[in-house]
Amino acid sequence: MAYYASRETSVMAGSVAEYAQAARVSTEFFRVFAVEPIVGRFFTPEEVKQVGGLVLMISHGYWQRQFGGDPHIQR
Repeated sequence: MAYYASRETSVMAGSVAEYAQAARVSTEFFRVFAVEPIVGRFFTPEEVKQVGGLVLMISHGYWQRQFGGDPHIQR
């Protein structure tokens, strides 16, 4: 079983604010759906414990649109 809650929120894309769909998921979410990050990693246990953590995972589409598929992005 996995938890998923989605909402639209504003994000900064460079110097421009735009709306994006954001989701909060449980630690089991990726295992339940058998998905792996294309680039990067899953969250560490320490990051999972943080409230309002400082890390995120972006969708493939957002990665392509906003970062041109650059595998070395870090913002």
